[in-house]
Amino acid sequence: MRRPLGQHFLRDERVLARIAGALDLQVGDGVVEIGAGEGALTRHLLAQGARVRAVEVDPQMAPFLESLAHQHPGLELVWADARRLRWEEVVADPPWKATGNLPYYAATPILTSLLEAGHLWERIVAMVQKEVALRMAAPPGSPAYGSLSLFCQYYARVEMLFTVAPGSFRPPPKVESAVVRLWPRQKTLLGNREDEEKLFRLVRWSFATRRKTILNALRGGSGLSKADLTAILEKSGVDPQKRAQELTLWDFVALFSHWPWQGGSSGMIEEEAKGGKG
Repeated sequence: MRRPLGQHFLRDERVLARIAGALDLQVGDGVVEIGAGEGALTRHLLAQGARVRAVEVDPQMAPFLESLAHQHPGLELVWADARRLRWEEVVADPPWKATGNLPYYAATPILTSLLEAGHLWERIVAMVQKEVALRMAAPPGSPAYGSLSLFCQYYARVEMLFTVAPGSFRPPPKVESAVVRLWPRQKTLLGNREDEEKLFRLVRWSFATRRKTILNALRGGSGLSKADLTAILEKSGVDPQKRAQELTLWDFVALFSHWPWQGGSSGMIEEEAKGGKG
């Protein structure tokens, strides 16, 4: 085990079976497994008839995974750091499913890259630190709700499935873990990466000072005047006295659509919002 890689190998067969079950695999389904390690989850995926592309960064895992690949022609090994991969080059015939026991230190960048390539995935089932899972799935108004919640929920529907005790791993981590399932949206609201980056910039400004009202939080981040911000909030239908953690994803999309940088797509966004906020 290599501590710098954050390796905690999942040994609990019941948990491994539940993760594989959450993927709802059919024979022939394509699955990308991130952080295959010694192949414990890989075996469960293969046993259900999946075609598996196992991504692993640690060459010391080669004896385990190469032996497994010799036994199962449906297993393909990808020796790479998942944070550096372009998923369009790994998955040429989408949609696939993705899963993995993600290292704590790398979970957020890996999930970010998976969600930004959401059109490739039918679903994602991942194990992360429990605190991160709570933030991913948090609803507006809850203590865990923040920028990560909005990012994940913009790109996918998020379910927190179950928690996993430290004793299920070797060596045991110091914190609890949790398994989340994400259903990526095949079409995002804004439709292009430049606008999405602007939206999340607006979200970060809003949460930089959580205790302030949205009006005062945006004054500090955006540099706009109080009068201009008041007008934008009024047009967006957002109460200026609310705090960021009380606002929904749709509130932030409405703010984006009336922000000074926005061009001609606000009408489309507003029509999408009227069509169904879900």
